[in-house]
Amino acid sequence: MSTRGESEYTAPTKYDDYPGKADYGSVTTRFEGEIELIHPAPDIETLLRTTHLTAQLHQYNRAQHGRDWSFPNDGTTLYDVAILDVIDKVVEVEGLSPDSLEISTRRFKLLFLKEARQPRTLTAFYTDLKNFPSVLAKLGYSDASDLPSYETVRIELKKNLPEELADLERGQEAFKAAVIRAIYAVFRNGIKVPESVSEKYRFDAVAPPLYERAIPRSIEQDALRNWVQLLLDETINPLTFHRDKPRISIEQYLGLFAASAFSGCGVQTVANTFDYVYQREMIPKGSGVGKYIRNDLPLNASQAALENTEKHAITKQFDAVHRETLKLADQYGFFSEDRSLAVDLYRIEWNGVENDLTINRPPKSENDNRSQWTYAVFGIIDTEARFTLGARWLPEKSAYPRAVNQLTPISNDFVDVKALYADSELISGALINAFRRIADSSWAVRAPNEKTVITPLKEYTPENHIGYVPAVSWNTTPSPAAVAYPYDSSNPSIVEFTAHELKRNDPVDTKSQTDFSDFDDREETPGSFPSTLTKTFDDPESVPGVGNGSTHAVYLTDRSLPERSGEGIHFPYYQRWAIEESINQISNDFMPIIHSGNENLRLYGVNVAILFQNWHTLINRALSPELGLRRNVTHQELLMAILDVTFSTS
Repeated sequence: MSTRGESEYTAPTKYDDYPGKADYGSVTTRFEGEIELIHPAPDIETLLRTTHLTAQLHQYNRAQHGRDWSFPNDGTTLYDVAILDVIDKVVEVEGLSPDSLEISTRRFKLLFLKEARQPRTLTAFYTDLKNFPSVLAKLGYSDASDLPSYETVRIELKKNLPEELADLERGQEAFKAAVIRAIYAVFRNGIKVPESVSEKYRFDAVAPPLYERAIPRSIEQDALRNWVQLLLDETINPLTFHRDKPRISIEQYLGLFAASAFSGCGVQTVANTFDYVYQREMIPKGSGVGKYIRNDLPLNASQAALENTEKHAITKQFDAVHRETLKLADQYGFFSEDRSLAVDLYRIEWNGVENDLTINRPPKSENDNRSQWTYAVFGIIDTEARFTLGARWLPEKSAYPRAVNQLTPISNDFVDVKALYADSELISGALINAFRRIADSSWAVRAPNEKTVITPLKEYTPENHIGYVPAVSWNTTPSPAAVAYPYDSSNPSIVEFTAHELKRNDPVDTKSQTDFSDFDDREETPGSFPSTLTKTFDDPESVPGVGNGSTHAVYLTDRSLPERSGEGIHFPYYQRWAIEESINQISNDFMPIIHSGNENLRLYGVNVAILFQNWHTLINRALSPELGLRRNVTHQELLMAILDVTFSTS
């Protein structure tokens, strides 16, 4: 319905500053493909939902150079003529034929124009019309004297037309819809509309640069529903309970988990909580979760092989699901830059029977519970792309390196690794080897308080100095370096030690080291200072910081010094805390309530929470599908949107 020129064109979308998105970079550049608007729109609801996009098209077309308007583009004659140009098309779209009415065609068009102009009063419209001969001619009137009288127009508008339309099937509805279609068609082609029309349809409120807070709440909800529907369509296909012709879909089961996470109730009681809002038959019974996941799905590839089943294991299903989510994120440009990664342990306190499914930690108090379900979590820590790449349950400490190795292919396929960081727990040679497969030499971990090299390095490195050991034996080849960086520093100098000179008389074997808690505090054996200190300082004992092990943080790394400075290790390492924020989201925002002692159910719940957390990251850092809106949703709003999409009957 273009009034002039081509019927297809592309317009850039411009957004106003949005402080809430400042941390997420240029959100508007992350959109897969284009938003395609086809007119006539399938229905008026769709047309109204895209008002903000119509305003973008209006601004673009209005600003095009070389537009040879027949009249000034001021919301008067040009607007009226354009409306009259499209009347025949819009009434045809709505299935309305003026020929079926007893009102003459030109009077019908006059009344149509009045509705499209939205004048303050009928008197004002009638008076203005007399002063626009071009509009009168377009209507079929030779001049103002040829117009019907004001009273005739009033009766036609208030009585005759409504009665004629009422006699037709959806006549009144079709007439109103045709008017709206005409207004939008003219507006999106760059023609200025009367002020009254702009106010009614909120064209000014959504004019570029778009200020999204002017978007109606219902449209924001639609944008989030579109996101959820797209993510359901694109990412969860690998999830299956291996059922034939199921009555309840996987989507509905995800709604069940979302309901549990939102309300804090167990999956068994979700139906009794949410059937106040949704039809009960749309809500899965919680008993199905236990039956399908606990009894029918293998935990991992090893269990699937042991059971000799073709059913896809939980780990295999969710690795594929997370891949699909990352594939979608990749299309939006989230991985166009190098990203920093981190590995950490996620724990769930367990108050049930002590068993070999949990890992004990040192008790914090005499009555403290020590048993915890423990998972290795692997994710991106850049604010721009804080996706969790996957998780593995650790039935024992020694499974940590194996879990990281299993997750490595996901990062290798999607991310160019800038750096990888990990905390000091369970750092073994096998784990370091796993880090090298992911990040080559660009990894750094906080060194455990090992007493043969690490503790002496901290104690013997002076204040405002970097302590550096090129090679520390850690049951891996090549041996990693150790870097001690001062907490309070100003351009620190490097002091290079060797592992040999730092070793104590009663060394602890680092090959069997699994956790810093395995080393008990003991009285240190006094000895002479390392040769490096005696060669560098006349009186090492008097050098500030020597003998004080609390002034430095120590890292194991493959990075060399001074090419990669200690500062380049120490300060970026603190970004590692971001993965703990992701774990906090997984645990407290998106984790369904699962009290079972079954490892299958636990792992399934953790991965569902990761899926929701990844969706949350994507939604808040890219434009929404179909409507192209930036959203800044809370976890509660996302969970409610998941419920609304998966539990609704429409």
